[in-house]
Amino acid sequence: MKFGLSNWLTISKFIGAEELCFNQVVMILKYFESVFWGGFLFQIGIELFLHVNN
Repeated sequence: MKFGLSNWLTISKFIGAEELCFNQVVMILKYFESVFWGGFLFQIGIELFLHVNN
């Protein structure tokens, strides 16, 4: 019961500041997505470069 109550309090606090939190989460997700795609494309670029040079 205590666990559920503390969870509910955390959720209600989150909902209370939902606009700010949502914007922060979106920013963080966009950042991670750009880092992921940047690394992914960089990796492909390196592999193509090595493939062409060999």
